[in-house]
Amino acid sequence: MGPSLFHEIIYGPVKSRRLGNSLGINIIPTNEKICSFDCLYCECGWTQEFTSNNFIDSETFKNILENHLKKLQDNNINLDSITFSGNGESTLHPAFLSIVKQTISLRDRYFSNAKVTVLTNGSMLHLSQVREALSIIDQPILKLDSAIHQEFEIINRPMYKINIQTIIENYTNLSFPNKIIQTLLLRGEYNESKIDNTSDESLKALIDAINKINPKLWMLYVIDRPTPANNLEKLTFAEIEQIKTKLQDKVNCEINIYA
Repeated sequence: MGPSLFHEIIYGPVKSRRLGNSLGINIIPTNEKICSFDCLYCECGWTQEFTSNNFIDSETFKNILENHLKKLQDNNINLDSITFSGNGESTLHPAFLSIVKQTISLRDRYFSNAKVTVLTNGSMLHLSQVREALSIIDQPILKLDSAIHQEFEIINRPMYKINIQTIIENYTNLSFPNKIIQTLLLRGEYNESKIDNTSDESLKALIDAINKINPKLWMLYVIDRPTPANNLEKLTFAEIEQIKTKLQDKVNCEINIYA
């Protein structure tokens, strides 16, 4: 079974290895993947489009989310996180800030202990509404799989011209204290390019970037679902544990690992 799309606006809650009991929010169209990256490992498959005219409007989204939260509350189902993820990059939605504000308001009403989480690749941080949205949520989780531009281009395959150093600068300039960086560690091969962001060179570049960005937490994780690219290797828990040990005293934040 290969990668697949999320066919609902709200899905779950699902048991997340990083976020606990997590209600998924997909504000990308349910029949296609819309993303600014085309990552080799994406569980939604390859990216076909960078833009769309089919984004859900914020009022419809609000009604769907409220109905879902009411049902979960009526059934005494616990939520740890309300998580923006889904079929691509949520911050591409033109009403992203408005949707985040609605989500926070509904969270406060129905599940005040749940954290609002956004998983983002950081490509839209040049937009003030995206920066503001990330500043008002509990868990802004920012992707950084490589701090070396050539390796970034092989692993994350941006859909337009952007340098990884620009993304690192934008992460650094986010002044809120709850920034979280997530790095998927992988090895393999794609189109005759060798991939290994666990090499000494790659890890050194990531260490330098982390110390510059100054996050609260650095999440290291491994492939967990089918990937569009073949020949990618899932690291073992022992390997990721060794990498954490190697990195922990070299960075100024806590490191959590997930395998």
